[in-house]
Amino acid sequence: MSTTEDELASSIIKHFRESTKRLEEMDNTDIELNVHPESSYNHYGTRGFVDLYIEQKYPAGYSEAYVYELKSESAVKQATGANEIIRQFNKMREYFFKGSSHSLPKNITFELCFTPTEYNIRHISENIEMYHSSVEQRLLESYHERINRIVTTRPPNVDDFQPVIFANPSFTLLKEDNFCDYVEGANQTIHNEHKELIKEIDEKFSV
Repeated sequence: MSTTEDELASSIIKHFRESTKRLEEMDNTDIELNVHPESSYNHYGTRGFVDLYIEQKYPAGYSEAYVYELKSESAVKQATGANEIIRQFNKMREYFFKGSSHSLPKNITFELCFTPTEYNIRHISENIEMYHSSVEQRLLESYHERINRIVTTRPPNVDDFQPVIFANPSFTLLKEDNFCDYVEGANQTIHNEHKELIKEIDEKFSV
């Protein structure tokens, strides 16, 4: 059965709750964790919502935020193509903080995260240039510099939760790394479930 967006969101929330608790114990400090599923925004009529917004507030005013657009296999199939998904992701990046009550944190990560099905992994690889171009674009960054944008896949497995990153502003993974080795090191769950597909993608992009 394919992973749903709700299952992935629940795993992300659980991951942050556990990691925040560990950080508090290690540093003997209090960290305020704010979790907002389906957080809405409205900037002069440009409306939408993000699937998940998470903020960690540290002492002395430092804060980090993570803004997630989650895509299940069914959502990808229902979209008209990668262009529609990218438009939605870019709209979120540009207008979420402008049109919500959330203040700008010191560091922000916008993540377009696909559930790790064969269909979704193929979709990302077949449209990798478009997704890389998307995260290269500067949107909210015109007035806030400390922002990262990534396209990923993650399993809903808190014990093996590290993402496989397909693109960020500085590189397109498929063209600059040995994809098989990277996936095996990044996330054993995804590697074990999709060995043949990962090998196929690696061979395609290493030509």
